[in-house]
Parts: sequence; structure tokens; C-alpha cells
Amino acid sequence: MTHEVREEKEMNQLTQEGPVRISDSNEPKIWRYYFPNEGYEGWAEVILTSGGYFSAVSDYGNYAYAWRCHGEKDFRMFFLNIETDYVASKLCPRAVYDGEATKKCIREYILDMRKQGLMEKDEAREEWESCSDVDESDFVFGCWCTRTEISDAWEMSRYRADPQVVAFVEKIVQAKLAPALRAQLREEGLL
Repeated sequence: MTHEVREEKEMNQLTQEGPVRISDSNEPKIWRYYFPNEGYEGWAEVILTSGGYFSAVSDYGNYAYAWRCHGEKDFRMFFLNIETDYVASKLCPRAVYDGEATKKCIREYILDMRKQGLMEKDEAREEWESCSDVDESDFVFGCWCTRTEISDAWEMSRYRADPQVVAFVEKIVQAKLAPALRAQLREEGLL
């Protein structure tokens, strides 16, 4: 039996058995939302299910996550007042190096050490100048860590949510999806 025939046979078997139910009392619901471009960017297609599944294909990237314990009677309500940082951390858990914040942290540390009298003026000036390029990349920061005299220098790196996922949450989830959901839930008498 070829691979294609086997897949087709398996698919027929799955469809004959029927869909998997989330619970015996409720059929799962699926909601699809399409938001067209505004100008040259900003389109998105978002899928939500009553079981807490979220997926999106958009100008700002493609994302998926399942919130199984969202704490709302209807999953759509979850998105009405959602916080950018929380959703961004779920949709894209990797963070990006924040060079400016890292340099600021290092320089604040140097100033604090000087104020406490724990770092000499010449040493502080040398450290201040040596960290001037850490804002370029996390690789440059790593090189700085190997040559600095500051203890626990690795702990001074700073990271932030990926700007692409933040833009998705702000420009699609908060600006377009939440108002559409609010209108739909009002129409259904759930708000």
C-alpha cells in the first residue's frame, strides 16, 4: 500500500468515526475573523475555538496558543482586556536583546558603585567607556562580560518582547479583534 493510499484510508476512517468532542454536552464552536489591510499593512486572519485555541496568520507574523484555563465563561471574553506583555509572552516566548536597556543598567551600576565609594574614579571611567558598544548586540555584550572587572556582569543583560509580536498584539488583538469580539458578544447578549 502506498503512502498516499494509506493516508486517504486513515482520513476516511477518521471521518467515519466523527469529530472528537471537547465535552459531551457542548459542540465545539469555531470563530473566524478577517481584518483587511489598512494602507499597506495590518491584515490578519484569526481563529478562536470554544476550547481555548487561538491562531493567527498576519502581516505581523503567525501565532498559535491554547489557553485551556482562561477563566471566562466564553473564550472570546478573554481577549477583551488582555495585556500586551502577557499575550506576547505566550505567543512568542523568546525575547530579544535590548542593548540600550543593558547599557543603561551597566552605567547605572557604575554610578551607584561610585556613589558608594566602591569604585575608583579611573576604574569607573574605564568601565564606562568599555561598555559603550554593548548596545550593538548580545554578542558584543558577551565579549564585554569577558573583559570587565564588574562581578556578575552577565546579570546586567536586558531583554524585551519581540517587537513583531508586540505590534501584532497592539495593532490586531487590541485594536481590531477586541472591538469585533465586543460587538459580537453584545449582539449575542453575552455582554
